[in-house]
This record gives sequence, structure tokens and C-alpha cells, in this order.
Amino acid sequence: MRILIVCNAGRNIGFGHLSRSLVIAKELRDYLQVNVEIIVSGDEINHPELNLFEHTFLSLDKDLIETIFKKIQAKQPNIIIFDLSPQFTPSSLDRLLIYLKMCKIKIIGVDSIVEFGAYLDLLFIPSILFEKSDKIPVSTPIMMGWDCFLLKSDIEPSPWYPGNKVLILTGGSDVAGIGNTLPAKLDRALPEGSEIHWVIGPYAQLPHLPESPRLNIIIHNAPPNLNKLMTEVNYALTVFGVSFFELLYYGIPTVVFSPYGSRDDAYLKKIKHENVAMIAKDEDDAILKLNELMNSNSLAMSLSNHARQKLAVNGTKKFISAIKMLVDSENNNSGKNK
Repeated sequence: MRILIVCNAGRNIGFGHLSRSLVIAKELRDYLQVNVEIIVSGDEINHPELNLFEHTFLSLDKDLIETIFKKIQAKQPNIIIFDLSPQFTPSSLDRLLIYLKMCKIKIIGVDSIVEFGAYLDLLFIPSILFEKSDKIPVSTPIMMGWDCFLLKSDIEPSPWYPGNKVLILTGGSDVAGIGNTLPAKLDRALPEGSEIHWVIGPYAQLPHLPESPRLNIIIHNAPPNLNKLMTEVNYALTVFGVSFFELLYYGIPTVVFSPYGSRDDAYLKKIKHENVAMIAKDEDDAILKLNELMNSNSLAMSLSNHARQKLAVNGTKKFISAIKMLVDSENNNSGKNK
């Protein structure tokens, strides 16, 4: 069996779509023993996990639809999984999807292509919010919620413990430029002895560090094992995105904010209601709340416990099971038609 994954990644997009796609690809390979290929529409990077799979980079100005057509003709995949940014989804995608249906190729949308819901065999939403669209037929299977986040499964969560290590995540590309100002603010504000672990995303620039830092600031440049690093820290400050939910899965007491205006307000309101993390208005408020968190073990423990309860189910396993059901159903139907 062959599965093709199509996703976006880049300086103006971030790393989240590709990050999820790599999680999916590894699980499909390891648990269903299928051949997986990835097309990345966006900016090219050298990523060790991506190098484990046959893959193609395609710049955003190139014809993604035509590239997929050629892959179909050459490789004849049984399933195509789309994890695309709405901003960069080709308007002519419906032409391709009609062709895929004619070829009896299963089509799965991951948090994307909602407007093409009529063509989907499964819409998988790794999100806590989803507004049903009139463009999605009642017959289209939809899976969503706290148990649908696509997370790595190689490290199990463990109980939280206090300490001095703080993880800072500014996104795959740090489009808001947080790295220009936040390191110095953290160095001035955090408790003496704090250890700052700053992660540079695959598309992000080096942060501007203080000339003579008061605290120990450790730089991690696009680490391939970010989930392992998450399990080794005691607190986190992050922008809202895919990695935020990975932190919750591992029960790391976290302060989260969105530097993108009001875009994520509905999500942050929901998260605040669930009491799984501290919500900040901006990076200055985030520092204040991080200090509050580091000075209260009871608050940190409460957030950790609530987060682990909410994400007790790793959605990756659920996704792989859904893929297997689609494949088994197709195989059964093929057998009956012989």
C-alpha cells in the first residue's frame, strides 16, 4: 500500500503542518507497514525526520496540483492525506479531488480543505474548536476534539516535578519576531538560577541574547527530538500552536499567548475555561504569569494534572485506527465485488 501526504511549511506558514505530517508518516510506516511519501509545498529545509521518507519540496509559486497528478500517475497511491494551510490551498483543488474519486483513491483532510468536504472520506480535526460548514455533507466522517491531537508516541508522559528549567517556544518561523525582545526580558525577570532553554524553529532566526546574561540561556537549534526536551523541563512559555498541545500532553505547566492579534482568541478562551494552562495577553504578561507559575508548586501541579487528563488519549493512534478501518473497508468491498 502507498500513501501520499501533502502539506505546507515555510517561513510565512510555520512548521506545524509538516510536524504533524511527520508524526503521521512515522506511525503509518511503523504500525501499518505502508510506503509513505511526502510532498511539502513551501520553503525547503534539511530535517532529519523528513529524510527518513521519500519526499519532494515544491516552492509556493509552483503548480502543486500538477505535481500531485504526476505523483499519482507514477506511484499510484491508495490514500492521499492533505494537511494544508487554508491560505495556501489551491483554488483548483476540487479538479484534483474529482479525479481522485474517479480513481477510487481515498482522500483525508487533516484540519484543512474543509470547503472541499464533499470529496473527503475522512475529515480529521486536531483541534478543540470546529465550526461545521454547509460544504461538508452529513455523510462525511468527522473526528475532532481533545483526543484527536497528532502527538509523538515514543515517550510517555510522567508526573510533573518542580525545578528551574524553562522551555521557550516561539513557533517554527517566529513570524512575530519574539526572539528580538523576549530573551532580554526573561533574563531580567525570571528568578535567580533559572535555566532558559530557547528553541529556534526550523525557519526562525537566531534570538537576540543579552550581552552579559544573568541567567543560563541554552539554545536548541531546530532539535529533532523536541518532545524529549519537553519532558526534561519544568515549565514552558510558548506561542499558541501545535507544540502547545504537545506540552499539555506531557503535563508541562505552561504559559501560552498569541502574538497574532485576535486570531486565536476563541481557542485561548476555551483553554482558559478548561484550566490546563495560563493564558497571557502578550509577551510581557506572559513573563508575569511565568513568574507566578514558577513561584507556586500547587498551581503548576494543578495545571499539569488537568492538562494530562484532557489529553489522556494520543490522537495519533486514533488517526491510524481510522486509516486502517478505511483500508479494511475498501479491501472487504473489493473482495465482495470479485
